[in-house]
Amino acid sequence: MGKLIILLGDLNCDMLKPTPGSASLIKTTKELNLNQLIKSPTRITESSQTLVDVIFVSSPRLVVNSGVIETCISDHFSVYVSLKLKTDKSPPNYITTRSYNKYDPDLFAIDLASNRDRLVSIFRMDNVDEKLTFLMKYF
Repeated sequence: MGKLIILLGDLNCDMLKPTPGSASLIKTTKELNLNQLIKSPTRITESSQTLVDVIFVSSPRLVVNSGVIETCISDHFSVYVSLKLKTDKSPPNYITTRSYNKYDPDLFAIDLASNRDRLVSIFRMDNVDEKLTFLMKYF
């Protein structure tokens, strides 16, 4: 999976009206597989409404919510996006270990010698999985 791309800011290109500038921006962002999140005007005057503050993202599935906050601090409203960035936990990885604290090489040699005929039969097997199953069953 690729990296998350977020492009945001005041691009001075009205996304509410088809203009050469907005058409060019839309074409470029489509080529980059970016999705525009802001849909309502971000600058409202007595004579016009424009959407010039945008947020483009490459992975809309990571977006929890987004929108416009109407404030009187500026002549532009603030835009925001909340992202779901927590990664999924990977499945547990189980590791099998064996303790050799009680291993006695002499007893092991005796055990092998007493099962010699059975052990020799492993050489008649072609499949490595069968050989492993055989060893796990008898030793």
